[in-house]
Parts: sequence; C-alpha cells; structure tokens
Amino acid sequence: MPCDLKLPALIHFPRLKVLPLMHITFRDKNFPEEFISNCPVLDELSIEYCTWEAMEDFIMSAPNLKTLRIQAPKGVIRINAPNLTHFEYEGRIAKEYDVHRFSSLVNAEIDFCMYLEDKDDIETRREELGYAVMKLSERLSSVRFLTLSFETHKALSLVDNLNALLPAFNNLRYLEGFGGRLSENGIEVVLPPIVFSKLKKVTFGSFKGDEMELILAEFFLKNAKILESMVIYTCFKSQEKKMRTMERMLLFQRRSPKCKIVFSDKKR
Repeated sequence: MPCDLKLPALIHFPRLKVLPLMHITFRDKNFPEEFISNCPVLDELSIEYCTWEAMEDFIMSAPNLKTLRIQAPKGVIRINAPNLTHFEYEGRIAKEYDVHRFSSLVNAEIDFCMYLEDKDDIETRREELGYAVMKLSERLSSVRFLTLSFETHKALSLVDNLNALLPAFNNLRYLEGFGGRLSENGIEVVLPPIVFSKLKKVTFGSFKGDEMELILAEFFLKNAKILESMVIYTCFKSQEKKMRTMERMLLFQRRSPKCKIVFSDKKR
C-alpha cells in the first residue's frame, strides 16, 4: 500500500549515494526535483511502485547519478543526468521527453506499457506518441546493452519512416527482447541495418520454439555480421519438441562463422 512521504521544507543529504523510493504517494509536485537537487553525490536512484497523485511531470537534475530506475508518470519527463550509465524506464509513453543525451550510457531497459493505453486514443495521438518515443530513442544512441519489451516494439511502430529516423546505435553489442511475440517483419522495422554490423550477442527468453520465434532467430543469424553468440532460454513443454527445434536451428545459415547457439533450461 502506498504511503505519504512528508519531509521538512529544507533538507540536505550531502553524502547520500543510494536512494530507493518504493510504494510512495507523491503529493508535492516539486518533491523529486527539489529533493534530488539536495543530494549532490547521489549515485543510484530507484522510483518504483509509486503513485503520482499530484504530479503529471517528472523533473530532475543529478549530475553525478550513475543508475536510474523509474516507473514514470505520463506527463513531461525532464532528466538531466549526463553521467548516467544504467537506465531502466517503465511506464506509459510520456507527453514529452526532454532528456539530455546519455553519452556515457552502457545499459538501458525500456518498457513502454502500451497495454495501458486506450486504442482509440493511440490512433488519435499516433503522431504525438510516435514523436515522443523517437525523442527518448535518440537519447539512447550510445548504449551498448539494450533490452526492449514487446510493448516497446509496438510503441516504435507508431513512428513513421522509422528506419530513416532511428539513430544508428553504433556502440550496441547486446540486444534482448522480452514479453509477447515478435515477427521478422517487426524486427526489420525496429532496427536499422547498421545494428547488424555491430551486434555481438542476442538473447531470447521464455523461448517455446514457435514459428515466429524461429523466424526471428533465423533473421538475426542471417544478418548479424559479427555475432558471437545467440543464447536461448527455453521453456519447452516436451523434450521431443525441444530436440526438433534445436536440430532445426543448428541448420540455420549464419552470416558470422564464429557464432555459437547456446540453449539453456534456466529461467531468464
């Protein structure tokens, strides 16, 4: 159950480095901005399972912040964190993203909760939502390890002429998707061709050996020039299907001769 957080008007934490905020109801719309600005050496911030009762916008500036995990409101998201290396974002597509480029970013995990959006509203605001998604995507262009949810792929599909607009992701080495199903056509839309010249590792979670999953895996193997490994966390219902799927995948053409396909029964 969310609880109210009430703090003195003047507060200062000169040595605070790690701050987890969970199950809190924010009633003061200026709280995050003012509070975080009074934590000058803050290194890690998590805002999860909170209620944004008085807030539509989220504004913060933290020059020394390295890790940010946030389940955000749907208003304006304004973040100034030039030294951020790890970023996890979950929430509906915001009205606007005013985010400084994360030039030091190493890891990013993005989950746009499209299932919370009204379908009619999505069509009405398609251009606006697509523009917001693009603005955030542009700020992630330096990332090396990127995780995108199935809902995020759906959000990217709102962007017209995506291949021409999406940044090159020149540093990308690892790409992971989770939730739902992806098709070969879907991944062609989401990733520009240059990604396949940089990608070294691809991971599949909860892999059942469905036809669309196999098409997608084959697509990566055919196109990723320097791919070193494809790690597949399986959840087959029968050993027979697992063996058939493994045999089929090992026959897939691989553009990278060094690429290894690794199957694991461990949960991802």
